[in-house]
Amino acid sequence: MISQTYLFGPFIGDVRYELNYFVGHAIYLRKQNPANKIMVLTRREHFDLYGKYATTLLPLPLSKELITDGFDCTNMRPLAFDEILRKLQMKFRNKTKIHDHFYPKLGTFIRKVKWYYPRNEVDFDFKPRPKNKKIALDIISSFDRLIISDYHKAFKKRNKHQILPFNYFTDKLNLKKTTDATMFGVLIEVIRLSKYVYADIDSILGRLAMLTCKPLITQRDFIDAQYLNPINPYGSLVIGCQKLGDGMKYFGGLHANNI
Repeated sequence: MISQTYLFGPFIGDVRYELNYFVGHAIYLRKQNPANKIMVLTRREHFDLYGKYATTLLPLPLSKELITDGFDCTNMRPLAFDEILRKLQMKFRNKTKIHDHFYPKLGTFIRKVKWYYPRNEVDFDFKPRPKNKKIALDIISSFDRLIISDYHKAFKKRNKHQILPFNYFTDKLNLKKTTDATMFGVLIEVIRLSKYVYADIDSILGRLAMLTCKPLITQRDFIDAQYLNPINPYGSLVIGCQKLGDGMKYFGGLHANNI
C-alpha cells in the first residue's frame, strides 16, 4: 500500500469533542496502513489520545484562560482559529504533501452539527506512550480492586474496593518533569487497570471508560439509547443507578454468572 500523510487539527475546543469526532479516525487511518503518517496539532495534554499512532505531535500553545465550548472556545477573539489554520497550512504547503486534512469547520454553518465517522472508519485502541503505563502502575501499586470516580473528591474504601477520585489526575498528578507522558495517557492506563468507572456518560472519564470497554456506573436514572449509541461504539457495559453499591452488585452478578 502507498503511504499517505494526514494532518489532524488544530483542535482548540473541548477534549471530548476531539476524542469522539477525530481521534478514532486518526487511529483507524494509521492502522489501515502503518506506513501512513499522522500529524496532529493539539494541546500538549491531549497528545496521548493519539499516542504511538501519531508520527508527529505538534503542541498548540493556547492560553489557560480559554473557555472551551464544543469544538471552539467562547472567549477566543474572532478569526483567531482561522489565523491558526492558515499559518498551519502555509507551514506545510511547501514541506510535506498532505493527502487529507481533518479539522473542525468552525467558520461554516455546520460548526454546531454533531457528526461521526462510520463505525468501520474509527478505532479507539489507544496506545499511549510507554511512560504513561509506568506512571499508572506506580499509582495503583498499593491499590486492589480500583474504582475511578467522578462523584468522589477524596480517596475512600468501599467493599474491599479502593475509590480513586478523578480530581487526583487533574489536581495532584505532577507531570511537569516529563515530556513523554500526559494526564490523559496516564488516565487511560489506570482505567484499563481498574475494576469499574463511576462517572457520568458526558464526562471525559465516562467517555474514556466506554471507549476502553471498562464497565461504567453512572448516576443517571434514564439513559437514552439513541444518545448513548454514537459515544459508545463498542457497546461497552453501562448501568444507571443512584448508588455505587447497586451498580457494583449488578456487575458482580454478571461476573458470577459469567456474562
